[in-house]
Parts: sequence; C-alpha cells; structure tokens
Amino acid sequence: MILSFFHNLIIACVLIFLSIYLLAFSFKYKKVNKYGFNSTILVAVILVIIAFCIVFIEDLLPYPLNGVINIWIGIVFGIQAGYYLFIRYKYKEEGNKVNIDETTYNGGELKLQSEFLRKSFHTVILLVVFCYFFLALMINEFVYNAIYLADPELYLAIWKTSEYPLLPATTGDLQVKMIWTLMFFIAAFLFLIIPDIFRIYNRKYSLFSGVYKRVIRMKELYAVGPQIYLTLACAFVFLLAVLGFFSPIVAIAGMMIAAFGDAAAALIGRKYGKHKFDTVFQKDEKKSYEGLLAGFIVSWVVEIIFVGPIIAIIGDLIFSIIDYLNPKIADNVLNPILCTFAMMIPFWLVI
Repeated sequence: MILSFFHNLIIACVLIFLSIYLLAFSFKYKKVNKYGFNSTILVAVILVIIAFCIVFIEDLLPYPLNGVINIWIGIVFGIQAGYYLFIRYKYKEEGNKVNIDETTYNGGELKLQSEFLRKSFHTVILLVVFCYFFLALMINEFVYNAIYLADPELYLAIWKTSEYPLLPATTGDLQVKMIWTLMFFIAAFLFLIIPDIFRIYNRKYSLFSGVYKRVIRMKELYAVGPQIYLTLACAFVFLLAVLGFFSPIVAIAGMMIAAFGDAAAALIGRKYGKHKFDTVFQKDEKKSYEGLLAGFIVSWVVEIIFVGPIIAIIGDLIFSIIDYLNPKIADNVLNPILCTFAMMIPFWLVI
C-alpha cells in the first residue's frame, strides 16, 4: 500500500536525520570525548539499520499504526520546539553550553543521590514487560472496538482505508504483542531522543533540562544520554526478535540484565564497594568487586523468571565481562545486544 510505504519512509527519514545530526556532533567533539564518540557512532549505525528495516520489511509497522507514530513525532517535536522558543525568546535565555550542573558532581563523578536518580530510569523496562505480556492485547482490543468498529466511516475518512491490520479474531496473540511492543519502543525512543538533541546543543533548551543536569556524566557531554543508549539498544534487540532472529522472551531477559544488573552493579559498587580494581579499557575509572558481584546476582535473579537458571548464567557471564572490561562505549548499548546474542546461542545450536 502506497500510504503505508509513505508513512514508513517518513519514520525512516526522521531516524536517518537523527543519525546524521548525532554523527556531526560526535565528530566535532571526538578528541575531547572518545567514549561519547564511540557510543554515538554505534547509536547512529543502529538508527540506520532500523530505518532500512522499517522501509523495506513489509508489515513490520503496518498501516495505519505507522501513521500514529508519525503523529506522535509531530506532537513530541511540537512540544519540544515550543519549549525551545519559550526559553530562547521570551526569557532571552542563552543557556548553559557546558551541559552540566557542577553541584551534582564530586571529583568528576556523579554524587550518589544523582546516581540513584539516573539508575531509577532503568525501571522503565518493566513497562516493556507489562506491555508485552498484558497491555498490548488490551490496547489492540480497545482500539479495534472503540475506534475501528465504533465508527467505520470516521476511520475510513481519517486513514483512507477500511481495513484494520490486527484483527483480534484472526491475528495471533504473539503477532499483536510483538507489533505493539515494537511500537512502544519506537515511541519511547522518539520521546527521549528529540529533547536530547536539543540538550546536546544546549542543555537549557531541552524539555528535560531539569533532569539532565542531574544525571549526565562528564564523559557523556556532547553525546546522547544514557536513556537513549538503553532505549535504542532494547528497541533494536526487540526488532530482531520481531524479525525472528531472537526469541522475544530471551530478548526481554537481555533487557532485564541491562536494566537491573547494571543498576545494581553501579549503586552497590558506589555505596559499599571496598575492593577496587582498574578496568581494562578505561584505566581512570575504578570499579569494585562488590558491585560486580551484585550485578551478577541481581541479573541472574531477574533473568531466571524468563529463561531459567542455566541460560541466565550465560547472559550473566557476558554482562560481567563487559562490566570488567569497561570498553570505551556505553554498556547500556552493549549489554542488551551482546547478552541476548549470548543467551540465544544454545537455542541456535539445538535448531
């Protein structure tokens, strides 16, 4: 359908534009922020891959659900642009191009209370679990009954089609859950990335400036924030699950590692870590064995709910290796992708 391709093309163009914008900033500040440069390059590559999948894989985002995403893009951008104009012109606010609030740091590191706030955002992954197992089917049933069946003529007038892509009577529950959860990821990512590109340019112009100044680490200056890394990596993992490369349950388990294992390692390490060690790739950043152990245990506990104790150990080992090596690239990107890949290996071997 031409309308479906058109809407998918718009979404893809937005994602590619974002990747180009982020690449421009990452190269500009490459010398002063190697960590941010590496991480942003990977984000840009993932964005391009997702964009091509949306355009060229039929019914990945069926019409008119892709049209809803485009409306969402317009709403988020409109609110953010309005906030920018409000700050820029009404108050003549030039902003703070340093992108930080010095009171939230202690010796170059975030203070512990700011670290708690930062890691609290990881709990948003629980919404994904809720969406996949419960909310997706409810939303689809509601939309079908309250919008499609309630007034078919209005539906036709708005969307120029009399068809609904996910009919409850004929569509499998798994397909409904996969598509609506993928939509949730894309919508969440767009909600976060659009204000974040304003933050990269000038923190004061971002809709979430009050939060960013408290949770952005020094090495994340002039690069996308941690919420972008985690959301996009999880969206990419779930996209691969939709395409059949991963089991959706294993993908969710990989996300749980990234969300809760990483948070536990950071917070326990900062609060109770006594036995420090130098990480392999970032010698100036010390971590603790207490934090490493806490991350392993918490990851294993949340994973066994989805994949059982044996498969969970595989994901935990990859998570711990990444944490110990501490490469100059965001672990919020690496953990969901690499841990899910590792946990899928036994399934691929059996097949």
